[in-house]
Amino acid sequence: MFAAVAVMTSCGGDDPEPTPPSQQETQSKLLEGKWTAAETILGDDTAFDALTLEFGTNEEFTGGSLKEGGIDAEIAGAFGSDWAFEGASTTALSVGGTVNAITINSISAEELTINFTNSASPAKVKGVGTYTLRMTK
Repeated sequence: MFAAVAVMTSCGGDDPEPTPPSQQETQSKLLEGKWTAAETILGDDTAFDALTLEFGTNEEFTGGSLKEGGIDAEIAGAFGSDWAFEGASTTALSVGGTVNAITINSISAEELTINFTNSASPAKVKGVGTYTLRMTK
């Protein structure tokens, strides 16, 4: 009987510790959702004052879908339709379009501050320049 108890306890090993989320996964979960411009901190005109960005995430939490709104047709498509972390970064995002990249200055569950440069063609001058926006969820 003692041998049976010893065999049963030796076979029941400990459950493995769950793998903690990566920094990109944690950042992706914070980023996911719809953000609305609350304040233009840096930028010469009002082109992005009503900007909305909606971030979706992929299964690996390394990027996902991106939808923009709140901007007029002249600068629509500035952000492309997808985003991805640049390499192992948690603050540099590739987004395509005429913006190409967004830098996350700060992020919390309810507030996001981003920096980007919109380099539209010379024919489209509205919204061209460097911007820093504070956004809320």
